[in-house]
Amino acid sequence: MRSVCFVVNELYPLHKGGIGRFIYNMVNHPWNHPVEFTILLYGHNFENATDKLKDTLHRHFGKKARFILLADVFKRNPVPFDIHSHNTFDEYARESYYLYFALKHLLATGRIKPDYIEFIDIFGPAFFSVQSKYGEDVFKGIEIGVRLHSTNSIITHHELYGTSQTSWHAKIHDIERKALLDADYVVGHLPEIASENLNFYKFPADWMSRTVVNFPPVVIDKEVERETHETEVGEVPVVAFSSRICPFKQPHLFIDAATILLDRGVKAQFVIASYGWDHEYNQKIKNRVPSRHRDSFSFADDLTEEARLRLLRAAITVIPSSYESFCFFAYESLLRRQRVILNRDCVAFGQNDFWKDGENCLLFEGSAGALASSIERAIEWTPVSYEIPRVGTPYWEKTGGIPRRVASIPAVQELPKSPVPSLAIIAFEPFGVTNVLGRPSLDLNRLCKIDMYFSDREAPERSILPFQWPEGPKIVQWILRELDNDYISINPSRSVIQEEFLRFALQVLQSRPEIDGVVPQYADLAGNLTRGLVGGDLASAAAIDIAKTIPLGAVFRREFFEKFSPFVEDGEHWYYMLASKAVLSGDARFIAAPNHGYTLFGTTPDTNLDQRMASGLHITLAPVFAEKFGRPLSECHVHQHFSESEQLRILIEHKQSAEQMAIERLRTIHERDRTIAKLRNRTFAGLAKKLFLPAKKKKA
Repeated sequence: MRSVCFVVNELYPLHKGGIGRFIYNMVNHPWNHPVEFTILLYGHNFENATDKLKDTLHRHFGKKARFILLADVFKRNPVPFDIHSHNTFDEYARESYYLYFALKHLLATGRIKPDYIEFIDIFGPAFFSVQSKYGEDVFKGIEIGVRLHSTNSIITHHELYGTSQTSWHAKIHDIERKALLDADYVVGHLPEIASENLNFYKFPADWMSRTVVNFPPVVIDKEVERETHETEVGEVPVVAFSSRICPFKQPHLFIDAATILLDRGVKAQFVIASYGWDHEYNQKIKNRVPSRHRDSFSFADDLTEEARLRLLRAAITVIPSSYESFCFFAYESLLRRQRVILNRDCVAFGQNDFWKDGENCLLFEGSAGALASSIERAIEWTPVSYEIPRVGTPYWEKTGGIPRRVASIPAVQELPKSPVPSLAIIAFEPFGVTNVLGRPSLDLNRLCKIDMYFSDREAPERSILPFQWPEGPKIVQWILRELDNDYISINPSRSVIQEEFLRFALQVLQSRPEIDGVVPQYADLAGNLTRGLVGGDLASAAAIDIAKTIPLGAVFRREFFEKFSPFVEDGEHWYYMLASKAVLSGDARFIAAPNHGYTLFGTTPDTNLDQRMASGLHITLAPVFAEKFGRPLSECHVHQHFSESEQLRILIEHKQSAEQMAIERLRTIHERDRTIAKLRNRTFAGLAKKLFLPAKKKKA
């Protein structure tokens, strides 16, 4: 018997959204083959197992599914790191992060044993669980999918002028996109909606090969239906809007069309029997009704489900949405033998061959005038068909399964044993080797040998790296010229790298050649234990808040620094500007590790090297200092790294490189203006003269 775990934030009949209705239908449908359902409920709707929730589960689901509250999981097993952040991006990234840890715990303790874990798409709750599959075996043998209910990004796109676009929307767009892109599979209810997501997010063509389309069950609540079966039909026709009050559902079109009809003298009663979360928008809709027609309008936002259905049975139902991923309400209306008017401009209606104008619905062309004509037509119209499509075969019953996006990671013993790849860790202002790497286990030795390079402003005589932090171009040129390591990690000052992250990063980079780098989460132990969440190759975040995208401590392939190089004028911000350039280019791909990579200010200074590391691991300070390994770091004396001729060669190369970079930056008006603005700074102008202008010949 197959086992499926749904991760959702709504549940019908407690909540009115389509996600909750979907879960109700899936659990109560009589499937051809036995299936075990587990529902993981999260979000503010499920902070406590209230008596109302328990009664709903008992009455409407019985023993057909097992329900687990995310809040209950963490009451018994607190999440390893509490996330305290005022950055609004973290609001939903935090949920994804907590869900990852909850699922990890439930799997480890054997409370759930699913074959499939299916997330909703809105706000990207699958993000961290999907990312973890690239370097961990937490979800080994389990397929992680995302169902197309409607992402916030697509909704916002269809709310033309209804929502002010902010950096928050851009980041949410990215986290939703990456969850859909990297998931093992995606489920859509309609092929038209799968294509809409493909085009909207500009996914590669192979994305559709992992997308399964299943027409879902549409189930009528029999208990509610019995109480609303007897309905009185009045003398004046009733026209109802009963979708949620929000911009993309377009209640304003309903009011404008009603106004046109009432001005023509058409006798009808118009009802908005719905709810909305935005009180300001709700009031705008109410204020849109002309005072001369107030008696012909009514707003019923507090109806019980029984009273709402009793109203709709006798009404003409209008669904003017500009976007729907499916719309259970429309299909339910057919099953109740209601007259339905739909917006042809909506992909789920106008591009779906099932909906046929004049047969099972009336379609209007998207304007208030067209809707008014359809309402007038509907008063004397009766549908000729009330049938809905058959339920599709669910993906867990399909022969051959689903093409995987993320194959299971190879175990450590399955990775190539020879040659062992190497990692260069470059640290600035370190506390010491033990503090930079912590205390790694000997198993790390199977994955990689590690070389460490240090630059210490306070004690330059013991530095191994000959450059300071602001000298980004020099550092990258030195990496490419002097180091032959497979992977490079540049770390912040006074940090402790965590072995758990290194293990994850090395697993990803060794087994997945298409990945350019792995980025960590990070923790700050200076005061309270806090964490900010990092997203990886999120393009919008790269343009807005690069520290939330590629933080220090990321592990890169060496080839990354051959493809991308920093600019002199970026100064001490060179690392983040380099990372931003890489992400925005679209030519770099990163995985965001769910485990944290380093701890800031985690321990006190300790310059003694760990003897266990010296004797048991492939860890060296640098090739030329191998013989000094095992002695206090303070006794490692640095020899002259470069002769005078070598220094001159580096200076010439740096000048040529700077000239080339300057030419590249002047290719666009934006970059030209930015460079000119910086040249106005006297200090930079002086540097520019030295770098770019030929020296003046002295007069004889």
